[in-house]
Amino acid sequence: MALTKTDLKLIGKQTKDIVHEVLTDFYKDLFKVEFASKKDLQKFKIELKEKFATKKEIQGFKNEVLNGQDKILKELKDMRDEHTALHYRVHDKHQPQLEDHDRRISTLEVVVAL
Repeated sequence: MALTKTDLKLIGKQTKDIVHEVLTDFYKDLFKVEFASKKDLQKFKIELKEKFATKKEIQGFKNEVLNGQDKILKELKDMRDEHTALHYRVHDKHQPQLEDHDRRISTLEVVVAL
């Protein structure tokens, strides 16, 4: 059984109508505009409050960080002061002995060279 031109035209028209209907429904659904209800907006507002910190929480966190930094800076200052004091103590105590070694080495070098 062979298809006639009339059959092909009918099939083509039906196919065209089906494709047109499917595409129309697709684009209607795609561009359908739905507005949020008051209930939706309240839910969204509650979700936002749960996800973001309040000013009070941020201030508390900021204070914790700054207090921690103050402790660290105090420790560093104490270490620097201790290092400075120790450096001068060692330098003042050992410097004369080092100079004496320099003088003695120079004397020995002169004696050995003779």
